[in-house]
Amino acid sequence: MCAALVVCLLTSASSQAVDEPAKKQLSVNDEKVGISVGVKDDNRTLVAKDKQGKVLWEVDVIKKAGAPTVGQPVIRRLTLKDGKVTAVYGKHSFADFDLKSGKLLASGSD
Repeated sequence: MCAALVVCLLTSASSQAVDEPAKKQLSVNDEKVGISVGVKDDNRTLVAKDKQGKVLWEVDVIKKAGAPTVGQPVIRRLTLKDGKVTAVYGKHSFADFDLKSGKLLASGSD
């Protein structure tokens, strides 16, 4: 009985993992200027594209802003405000980039 229960639990857990939707990639979009910024599959690189899908700039956040002191070196959140893209990565680190140029404006951690 115990062996059957373990198999049943393992089967149930694996079918739930298969049924879960793929993790949505992070992205932000500024309709006014026509630029969208997303995170590549490596979870550390930002890519900005225009309305036609042409790549405007690309930056590896970890290489540019530095590795986080705590947490994994992956982007967890992406926000856009006043022409500035903010990538939150690791546990407490952030990096601000200019929306139009991709230039690093500031970085730090809280």
